[in-house]
Amino acid sequence: MGEFEFSDRHRYKTYEPGGYHHLTTHAVGDENCFLEDRDYALFMRLLNARLSPEPVRDEHGRTVRSFRGEIELISFCLMRNHPHLLVRQLGETPVTSFATSLLTSYAMRFNNRHDRTGPLFMHPHKARPVDDLERLRWVVEYIHLNPFRKGLDPFGYRYSSHRYYAGLANAEWCNSDEGIGYFGGRAHYLRRMHDLTNEPWGELFD
Repeated sequence: MGEFEFSDRHRYKTYEPGGYHHLTTHAVGDENCFLEDRDYALFMRLLNARLSPEPVRDEHGRTVRSFRGEIELISFCLMRNHPHLLVRQLGETPVTSFATSLLTSYAMRFNNRHDRTGPLFMHPHKARPVDDLERLRWVVEYIHLNPFRKGLDPFGYRYSSHRYYAGLANAEWCNSDEGIGYFGGRAHYLRRMHDLTNEPWGELFD
Protein backbone atom coordinates (compact mmCIF):
# COMPACT_ATOMS: atom_id res chain seq x y z
CA MET A 1 0.00 0.00 0.00
CA GLY A 2 1.51 3.35 -1.00
CA GLU A 3 1.43 6.70 0.74
CA PHE A 4 -1.71 8.78 0.60
CA GLU A 5 -2.23 10.65 -2.64
CA PHE A 6 -4.52 13.65 -2.30
CA SER A 7 -6.45 15.01 -5.24
CA ASP A 8 -8.72 18.03 -5.55
CA ARG A 9 -11.81 15.91 -5.09
CA HIS A 10 -10.87 15.36 -1.42
CA ARG A 11 -11.08 19.09 -0.78
CA TYR A 12 -14.73 19.38 -1.71
CA LYS A 13 -16.25 16.19 -0.37
CA THR A 14 -19.57 16.11 1.42
CA TYR A 15 -18.84 15.49 5.09
CA GLU A 16 -21.45 13.41 6.88
CA PRO A 17 -22.05 12.45 10.53
CA GLY A 18 -20.08 9.37 11.51
CA GLY A 19 -17.45 9.86 8.81
CA TYR A 20 -13.72 9.59 9.49
CA HIS A 21 -11.16 11.78 7.76
CA HIS A 22 -7.39 12.09 7.67
CA LEU A 23 -6.71 15.82 7.73
CA THR A 24 -3.36 17.32 6.84
CA THR A 25 -1.81 20.46 5.44
CA HIS A 26 1.70 21.69 4.76
CA ALA A 27 3.59 24.88 5.46
CA VAL A 28 3.96 27.11 2.42
CA GLY A 29 7.04 26.69 0.27
CA ASP A 30 9.99 25.25 2.13
CA GLU A 31 9.03 26.88 5.45
CA ASN A 32 8.32 25.11 8.73
CA CYS A 33 5.13 25.66 10.71
CA PHE A 34 6.73 24.56 14.00
CA LEU A 35 10.02 26.27 14.83
CA GLU A 36 10.39 25.52 18.53
CA ASP A 37 8.84 23.52 21.34
CA ARG A 38 6.41 26.27 22.30
CA ASP A 39 4.93 26.21 18.79
CA TYR A 40 4.04 22.53 19.12
CA ALA A 41 2.67 23.24 22.59
CA LEU A 42 0.54 26.08 21.20
CA PHE A 43 -1.02 23.85 18.55
CA MET A 44 -1.86 21.25 21.18
CA ARG A 45 -3.39 23.92 23.44
CA LEU A 46 -5.58 24.99 20.54
CA LEU A 47 -6.68 21.38 20.04
CA ASN A 48 -7.51 21.23 23.73
CA ALA A 49 -9.46 24.49 23.57
CA ARG A 50 -11.68 23.17 20.77
CA LEU A 51 -12.15 19.61 22.03
CA SER A 52 -11.97 19.86 25.83
CA PRO A 53 -15.05 18.79 27.82
CA GLU A 54 -14.88 22.11 29.69
CA PRO A 55 -15.17 25.61 28.14
CA VAL A 56 -11.81 27.26 27.49
CA ARG A 57 -11.06 30.98 27.25
CA ASP A 58 -8.38 32.46 25.03
CA GLU A 59 -5.72 34.99 26.03
CA HIS A 60 -8.29 37.78 25.66
CA GLY A 61 -10.82 36.13 27.95
CA ARG A 62 -13.15 35.07 25.13
CA THR A 63 -14.70 31.62 25.15
CA VAL A 64 -13.21 29.53 22.35
CA ARG A 65 -15.64 27.94 19.90
CA SER A 66 -15.99 24.35 21.10
CA PHE A 67 -16.36 21.40 18.73
CA ARG A 68 -16.84 18.92 21.58
CA GLY A 69 -19.64 16.53 20.64
CA GLU A 70 -19.30 17.53 16.98
CA ILE A 71 -15.74 16.49 16.14
CA GLU A 72 -13.66 13.77 17.76
CA LEU A 73 -9.89 13.51 17.48
CA ILE A 74 -8.64 9.93 17.23
CA SER A 75 -4.96 10.38 16.37
CA PHE A 76 -2.48 13.16 15.58
CA CYS A 77 1.16 13.91 14.93
CA LEU A 78 2.85 17.28 14.48
CA MET A 79 5.94 17.37 12.25
CA ARG A 80 8.10 20.42 11.59
CA ASN A 81 6.39 21.38 8.33
CA HIS A 82 3.01 19.65 8.58
CA PRO A 83 0.40 18.26 11.00
CA HIS A 84 -1.66 15.06 10.67
CA LEU A 85 -5.07 14.54 12.30
CA LEU A 86 -7.46 11.59 12.18
CA VAL A 87 -10.89 12.89 13.12
CA ARG A 88 -14.45 11.67 13.24
CA GLN A 89 -17.41 13.92 12.45
CA LEU A 90 -20.10 13.24 15.06
CA GLY A 91 -22.77 15.73 14.00
CA GLU A 92 -23.66 18.05 11.16
CA THR A 93 -20.68 20.37 11.63
CA PRO A 94 -18.22 19.41 8.85
CA VAL A 95 -14.65 18.51 9.72
CA THR A 96 -13.55 21.37 7.45
CA SER A 97 -15.04 23.91 9.90
CA PHE A 98 -12.98 22.42 12.70
CA ALA A 99 -9.81 22.36 10.59
CA THR A 100 -10.29 25.95 9.41
CA SER A 101 -10.84 27.20 12.96
CA LEU A 102 -7.79 25.35 14.28
CA LEU A 103 -5.36 26.23 11.50
CA THR A 104 -6.43 29.87 11.21
CA SER A 105 -6.08 30.41 14.94
CA TYR A 106 -2.67 28.77 14.98
CA ALA A 107 -1.38 30.68 11.94
CA MET A 108 -2.40 34.04 13.43
CA ARG A 109 -0.59 33.31 16.70
CA PHE A 110 2.44 31.84 14.95
CA ASN A 111 2.81 34.89 12.71
CA ASN A 112 2.49 37.25 15.65
CA ARG A 113 5.00 35.28 17.71
CA HIS A 114 7.60 35.09 14.96
CA ASP A 115 7.04 38.54 13.44
CA ARG A 116 5.84 36.97 10.23
CA THR A 117 3.18 37.94 7.68
CA GLY A 118 1.24 36.07 5.02
CA PRO A 119 -0.27 32.59 4.82
CA LEU A 120 1.43 29.90 6.87
CA PHE A 121 -0.29 26.85 5.41
CA MET A 122 -1.11 25.77 1.89
CA HIS A 123 -4.81 26.43 1.26
CA PRO A 124 -7.11 24.66 1.41
CA HIS A 125 -6.19 21.90 3.83
CA LYS A 126 -6.54 18.36 2.54
CA ALA A 127 -8.82 15.60 3.76
CA ARG A 128 -9.21 11.98 2.83
CA PRO A 129 -12.14 9.80 3.91
CA VAL A 130 -11.28 6.65 5.83
CA ASP A 131 -13.94 4.09 5.10
CA ASP A 132 -13.18 0.84 6.94
CA LEU A 133 -11.41 -0.68 9.93
CA GLU A 134 -8.36 -1.83 7.99
CA ARG A 135 -7.83 1.67 6.65
CA LEU A 136 -8.35 3.21 10.10
CA ARG A 137 -5.60 1.02 11.50
CA TRP A 138 -3.34 1.93 8.59
CA VAL A 139 -3.92 5.67 9.07
CA VAL A 140 -3.12 5.47 12.80
CA GLU A 141 0.08 3.58 11.99
CA TYR A 142 0.98 6.03 9.25
CA ILE A 143 0.42 9.06 11.49
CA HIS A 144 2.27 7.65 14.49
CA LEU A 145 5.25 6.47 12.47
CA ASN A 146 5.97 9.89 10.96
CA PRO A 147 8.71 10.57 13.56
CA PHE A 148 10.24 7.17 12.80
CA ARG A 149 10.53 8.14 9.15
CA LYS A 150 12.72 11.06 10.28
CA GLY A 151 14.94 8.88 12.44
CA LEU A 152 13.15 9.71 15.70
CA ASP A 153 11.80 7.33 18.34
CA PRO A 154 7.96 7.33 18.15
CA PHE A 155 7.80 6.34 21.82
CA GLY A 156 9.74 9.41 22.88
CA TYR A 157 8.16 11.91 20.48
CA ARG A 158 6.03 14.31 22.54
CA TYR A 159 3.97 15.82 19.73
CA SER A 160 2.01 12.72 18.78
CA SER A 161 -0.90 10.77 20.22
CA HIS A 162 1.25 7.63 20.10
CA ARG A 163 2.24 8.37 23.70
CA TYR A 164 -1.45 8.23 24.65
CA TYR A 165 -1.90 4.93 22.85
CA ALA A 166 1.17 3.56 24.64
CA GLY A 167 -0.13 4.63 28.05
CA LEU A 168 2.70 7.11 28.61
CA ALA A 169 0.43 10.17 28.72
CA ASN A 170 -3.22 11.09 28.22
CA ALA A 171 -5.43 13.94 27.09
CA GLU A 172 -9.19 14.29 27.41
CA TRP A 173 -9.38 15.92 23.99
CA CYS A 174 -7.99 12.87 22.13
CA ASN A 175 -10.01 9.65 22.06
CA SER A 176 -7.06 7.28 22.07
CA ASP A 177 -9.24 4.50 23.48
CA GLU A 178 -11.14 4.28 20.20
CA GLY A 179 -7.92 4.12 18.20
CA ILE A 180 -6.51 1.43 20.49
CA GLY A 181 -9.69 -0.51 19.89
CA TYR A 182 -8.93 -0.70 16.17
CA PHE A 183 -6.04 -3.00 17.09
CA GLY A 184 -7.91 -5.08 19.66
CA GLY A 185 -6.31 -3.43 22.71
CA ARG A 186 -3.15 -1.65 23.84
CA ALA A 187 -0.99 -4.79 23.92
CA HIS A 188 -1.84 -5.59 20.30
CA TYR A 189 -1.22 -1.98 19.26
CA LEU A 190 2.19 -1.91 20.96
CA ARG A 191 3.12 -5.23 19.39
CA ARG A 192 2.19 -3.88 15.97
CA MET A 193 4.27 -0.75 16.48
CA HIS A 194 7.19 -2.81 17.70
CA ASP A 195 6.97 -5.02 14.64
CA LEU A 196 6.78 -2.06 12.27
CA THR A 197 9.69 -0.16 13.78
CA ASN A 198 11.90 -3.22 13.53
CA GLU A 199 11.41 -3.42 9.77
CA PRO A 200 13.12 -1.26 7.12
CA TRP A 201 10.93 1.79 6.52
CA GLY A 202 10.71 1.21 2.80
CA GLU A 203 8.93 -2.11 3.35
CA LEU A 204 6.34 -0.84 5.83
CA PHE A 205 3.82 0.65 3.44
CA ASP A 206 4.59 -1.06 0.14
